Amino acid sequence: HIANGLIGQVRNGTQSEAAMLAYAREIGADEQAFLAAFREVPSMSETQFRAVAQVLFTVANQLSTVAYQNVQQARLITERRRAEQVRLELERKLRQAQKDESLARMAGAVAHNFNNKLYALLGNLELALNRLPQDSDAAQSITAALHAGRRATELGALMLTYLGQTAEEPEPVDLSALCRQCLPALRAALPGGLLLEDELPGHGPVILGVAAQLKQVLTNLVTNAREACGENRGAIRVAVRTVAAAAIPAGRRFPPDWQPGNGDAYACLEVTDNGCGIAETDLEEIFDPFFSTKFTGRGLGLAVVLGVVRAFGGVATVESQPGRGSVFRVFLPPVDEAVFPIPASAPAAKTDG
Repeated sequence: HIANGLIGQVRNGTQSEAAMLAYAREIGADEQAFLAAFREVPSMSETQFRAVAQVLFTVANQLSTVAYQNVQQARLITERRRAEQVRLELERKLRQAQKDESLARMAGAVAHNFNNKLYALLGNLELALNRLPQDSDAAQSITAALHAGRRATELGALMLTYLGQTAEEPEPVDLSALCRQCLPALRAALPGGLLLEDELPGHGPVILGVAAQLKQVLTNLVTNAREACGENRGAIRVAVRTVAAAAIPAGRRFPPDWQPGNGDAYACLEVTDNGCGIAETDLEEIFDPFFSTKFTGRGLGLAVVLGVVRAFGGVATVESQPGRGSVFRVFLPPVDEAVFPIPASAPAAKTDG
């Protein structure tokens, strides 16, 4: 088609007018008109035609090669961009892991030294208090100091929780039943106009954990959502479900180097709010100890959530858009109740009757 467009119709130089007249008589055509049309077609030798055709073939082949190279180059650029994105993501995760490791060492050292000094202080205060009349001004001052010191020890305990260090043995906990127990107190603490909705199955999933720490996780997430909503009317939703391991979001994982284990599914605790949302620049730091965008003196709530999640082999994820709210999810590996039965004292689902 390219040759026909560029060369046009040509006739072989070996064809004669006599042969064309004979062919016209054979098919019953007007001999003079046929001959006139024959003479309008330019003549080209076979050698010349092959030379021209070879040139056109070479040009077409070059165009095809360039087009193929362009396609390959576009693919290469796409692959390089993808590789660059993977490299940047790996670097981000490495930086986060290094930061977590550094923070863990610092927090562990601070917490242990802090607690050791506090216990020595509290012990001496108690000895001094026992030697004073209970109704004296000095005794009252020492009692106030003791209360403040005990509250300070709670800070050290929270830091150790952030590191995933707990002295309590984990046991099977029904996640839905635990949430159901906490919800009345959480609802009572909400300001008017702010709703706390729930989506909880009747039973399970069951996980290995410490009930008190898991309650702290739920409380901290709901508190964070409440503060994000502020004084505006809105809603917080608490949901529990089982999620396939492949469905756990790959981005915004905390710890960032966490990978699913051998299980096919994970228990998921989800807290959603329609509050102010979180700025993109803050998302990488929200689980850091003492990081807060609210006001001075806060910042351990989400750090404790991460510590509990880390202690029980899970992961936390967050999705947020400024002005549209946030979704925090905690994923924990479930256990088989046949292998790990729930203790009689553990939270259990309510039944009718």
